[in-house]
Amino acid sequence: MDAGNVDDVNEEVKKIKSMISSGRFEDALAKINELLKRFKRPDLYNLRAIIYAKKGDFEKALTDYDRALDLDPGSHTLALNKAFMLFRLGRLDEADRFITERLSRMETPELYDLRARVRLSKGDYKGCMEDMDRALSLNPLSKQLQEKRKELVNVIVSGIVSEKSADMLYDEAYKFFKDKDYSVAEEIIDLALTLKKDPKFYQLKGRIMLAQESPDEALEWFKKVLKTVGKSDGSDVKLFEVYQDIARAYMSKGGKPMKKALNYYKKALNLAPENNVKLMLEYASALIKNGKPDDAIRILQRAAREEPHNPYVYIRLGDAYAHKRLFDKAIKYYDKAIEVDPLNQTAYDKKEDALIAMRFNVGIDNEKNKTGMYC
Repeated sequence: MDAGNVDDVNEEVKKIKSMISSGRFEDALAKINELLKRFKRPDLYNLRAIIYAKKGDFEKALTDYDRALDLDPGSHTLALNKAFMLFRLGRLDEADRFITERLSRMETPELYDLRARVRLSKGDYKGCMEDMDRALSLNPLSKQLQEKRKELVNVIVSGIVSEKSADMLYDEAYKFFKDKDYSVAEEIIDLALTLKKDPKFYQLKGRIMLAQESPDEALEWFKKVLKTVGKSDGSDVKLFEVYQDIARAYMSKGGKPMKKALNYYKKALNLAPENNVKLMLEYASALIKNGKPDDAIRILQRAAREEPHNPYVYIRLGDAYAHKRLFDKAIKYYDKAIEVDPLNQTAYDKKEDALIAMRFNVGIDNEKNKTGMYC
């Protein structure tokens, strides 16, 4: 195609776009068909696909998008248009696969946005929110994407409410909580609470608030659980876990409130199954942070009898002795953790800290997080 022909076709394309804008679809189609007899250009197939889509003939539109992509396979616009057409045709799995393949070539917020809508239609709420969050991460200043995310949350929540009971709402909220999508989890559990007052709902609400760094509000919900649940009332809530939740909330507050955590950890441990080593580790961590390493050592020695191959038991023992400035004993337990788990980087790091502290006679800050949860 010579330069003159290119200029002529480009002029004709401008006229076609004007026809489409004014609703003269038949005239535009006739002009495109005439040009396509002489020039196989992706933009012409794209324009014809747009007209077919406006006329509701989505299958013909999809065919033209495929032809356009054959001529220009790298076009992001054409790929997006094809994906949208698959979505409009209800071919959701095909749309999902096509978008996923295009994203493997290049990530764009537009493709993630579209796949979020596809996955919403498939009932994949988790995948939907993951895609919308990824779109926002690629274009964080987009007010349009921010609004779309809010709309998706509302659609998800209203959709769940319309088709599911309060208990199923709880299950959905728990899924989002486990996936760390706390804002959606909170909206869903709030709706569940309007339908049913249940201590396990209160507990999940408290955990969501704690995860969002609102320990005071979390404590209100956990204490509400205590008012409504007993040791043997048939509830799904385990009382020792509520005490553990309250202890975590106090630890999260830091400072003086951490002392209150010890009483709740003690209550939790008294009610928990004997081999609850994870709880023992949390309790021991709280004891160390509250300046009670000897009490922590007694708890950890019990934990070591329960799980002799758990490296975190020995790491915590090392921490307790390091707190007492008995660095030789601390190193012994860090070495034991390495013996049990040679790939445990935390044990190596803590051993190095202890060696430095022993050499220069300084203390160690063993705090890794406010809650004391290590495993």
